[in-house]
Amino acid sequence: MRQRNRLRIGLLSMLGAFLGSGAGISQAALIDTYASYTAEYSDNVLLKSAAPVADLTHYVNVGVFYEQTGKQLEASILADVQYRHYANGSLEDDILPKVDATQTWFLNPGRFHWYIQDRLSQQDIDPLGAPIATNQETLNVFSTGPTFIARLSPVDSLEIDARYTNTFYSQTFSDSDRVSGAVRWLHTSSPTTTATTRLEAHNVTFIHPISEDYAVYEAAVDITTKQRLTTISVEGGGTVIDRVSSDDRSRPLGKFSLEFRPSPSTLFGLLLDAKYSDLTAEVLEMPLDQGVSTRSGNVYYGLSANTVYQQTWAPTTARFNLYARDHDYIDATPDEIAWGSTLDISHDFSRRLNGSVFGNYENKDIIGSPTITDMKAGLRTLHRLRSNLNVSTELRWVQRDSADPLLAYTEHAVFVSVVYGRRPEPGN
Repeated sequence: MRQRNRLRIGLLSMLGAFLGSGAGISQAALIDTYASYTAEYSDNVLLKSAAPVADLTHYVNVGVFYEQTGKQLEASILADVQYRHYANGSLEDDILPKVDATQTWFLNPGRFHWYIQDRLSQQDIDPLGAPIATNQETLNVFSTGPTFIARLSPVDSLEIDARYTNTFYSQTFSDSDRVSGAVRWLHTSSPTTTATTRLEAHNVTFIHPISEDYAVYEAAVDITTKQRLTTISVEGGGTVIDRVSSDDRSRPLGKFSLEFRPSPSTLFGLLLDAKYSDLTAEVLEMPLDQGVSTRSGNVYYGLSANTVYQQTWAPTTARFNLYARDHDYIDATPDEIAWGSTLDISHDFSRRLNGSVFGNYENKDIIGSPTITDMKAGLRTLHRLRSNLNVSTELRWVQRDSADPLLAYTEHAVFVSVVYGRRPEPGN
């Protein structure tokens, strides 16, 4: 594992050297640095029901964001380091690094590209435990490989991907190597409609023998149409999971997504999804500061439904989200069913001052464990003092209910944060 990490660091170091000397091929490049300080007071920093402990936590973040676009290279790198200090010593001080590096080399633009992505973040070890430092581990996902593109006709193209991916955990033992390939045929039948047929294969080998190796095979057809007010995408197909010593599993996969904008101020979205997934795929797709829902890197068959309604009455915007998901794990990991909703109402008091009211509710049932109900509500403000200096505040109330008293807790917290500079997410 140390050799693999040294190789990964070497690849990124070489890339950094190239970026530093690549001004000749770059069409546009920017570097943003930022630093922030946050003071957060919580009356239950350990998130326990019995004998709650209050503490004042100091967070210091520093980071840099680099983005480059050009004919031969597109790259975005976000590196962030956070230092946490607990004034009353309720938890040990810690340092949390995060990295998101994505690069696409256009070795033969439009025909042959090479892709590299490296994600370093944290996740909860015990999904039923409190989201605090002692229940977190570092997670690193590295992926690289080529993409070949063949233009068969003005309306048809063929894409072939090959990827090697390594997933590394700092404490648990779900480290894995993945070799995957995909073939996609894209057909544009009209300026508004595109059809895609894809075949994919993934072979996953776990470094430690506590998990069983497996292979995944997928075949699907997707049709997407974009109209003036509506975008609809429909996908259908099937998946087979081939495991070394256990029964194979085959399930249908499908997706239906709808985005409807009857006016510039109104948005309605619907997503229905059924497919196999795992933590590696989720980490590479999610924003760096958002946690993943998969536990221990295990594979699950997921059914999900998500609706979004957003309405703007300038200068006020309301956004409501209702969702449900069912994760059926292929191994001994307990299955999980969850549903909930989120509500956010924001108001622009001026060009520099924004305030919002938010609320979240989630009911989670993990087979073999007591049902957990999480509720959160609060107020947020964002004051833009200058273009590169912002002050934000949050006042929140959190309550977790469960038949297991060790899982239940209530928390009241408030924080003030000062940010100098700008931290954009890669790709934005």
